[in-house]
Amino acid sequence: MEVLRLKKTVIYEDKIVMLRKKADIEIGVSNIDFITYRKPTFWNYFWAGLFDTTDYPGYLKIYLHKKAGNSKLHLIRISFEDFRKLPESFKKKLL
Repeated sequence: MEVLRLKKTVIYEDKIVMLRKKADIEIGVSNIDFITYRKPTFWNYFWAGLFDTTDYPGYLKIYLHKKAGNSKLHLIRISFEDFRKLPESFKKKLL
């Protein structure tokens, strides 16, 4: 059952499917090591621009145990309203 549909991503209860031209990338909850997210506010953008940080506001960074789509890190642009709609299985993986 589809929980959340973004521009190029569909989030289900147990997996994330990233829609690509060549092949879709499926990321299961069990493959996720941890997830980071920063709320997109003025101050978060300011600090991200002022200091060289890797946590950009408004992006869901997904770190994996095993490679999926030739990468162990995936970024998804997501608004804060959509972030609040994420299933609990993904929120448990947040740092």
